[in-house]
Amino acid sequence: AGAAATPPLPVPPTQFYGVYDGHTGKLAAEYVRTHLHVQVVRDAAYRTDVRRAVHNAFLRTDRMFNRHADRDTLKDGTTVVTLVARDAQLHVHWCGDSEALLGTAGGGGRGA
Repeated sequence: AGAAATPPLPVPPTQFYGVYDGHTGKLAAEYVRTHLHVQVVRDAAYRTDVRRAVHNAFLRTDRMFNRHADRDTLKDGTTVVTLVARDAQLHVHWCGDSEALLGTAGGGGRGA
């Protein structure tokens, strides 16, 4: 008899937020808005290391869009800022010249 399959680890509640700022058109921003979060969830590290999963998803989504852009001779680009909340931690990622600012009700803030 074969060994029993190990059930997958449960995924803690996770929130994903993204801001996409298209350059030279909106197609790249729309593409990333549609695909980036899907790539995060599909990444092998998603259950245990969401930071790594987002990093991997940024790279994978970039390669995917570049193939699409090369095929259709698109010149569009985008900047991206994402925030993933899990286990009382905020993971902020960005690509390009966009930034994130974390503020409090008292008006204090810290750039990321």
